[in-house]
Amino acid sequence: MNRLQSLSKHLLKHTSLKREQIHSYADNGELRPLFMDWGNGFTVGRYKYDAVFELERFKGNAFELLALINCWLDENDGEREQLELADPEINVELNDRHTCDIELVIEFDEAVSIVEDPKGSIPFRGQRYRVENVPVDIAEAFQMEGETDVR
Repeated sequence: MNRLQSLSKHLLKHTSLKREQIHSYADNGELRPLFMDWGNGFTVGRYKYDAVFELERFKGNAFELLALINCWLDENDGEREQLELADPEINVELNDRHTCDIELVIEFDEAVSIVEDPKGSIPFRGQRYRVENVPVDIAEAFQMEGETDVR
């Protein structure tokens, strides 16, 4: 639920909302087993869930809020299109002429990954692991040997 926590912090930082005005939680969670060895660790599943954000007594510009959310999604959730995640849902309830309550539901799908750690709490395949994003080694150069057929 890294994205849930990250977007919550982003909303606090870039709006006038106070901590007590934002409630966020995961709903409709689905854990899919998936095992991929990345060399430096494993992806052991995917967690798909609805991140629900309840914003109380919001009095900012609604379109600024929408732009803030979409810009965050663009920079922090690059897999959305590939994973065919639903567009965010927004429900607004007017309180008075100056404030409204907003419920925002965003579908997320995150990898559950582990890295080896002798003090980790997760036993797996004879080793101990902790939950963490797996660092992926990217080749910066390579050398190819053999013959090529250029026509």
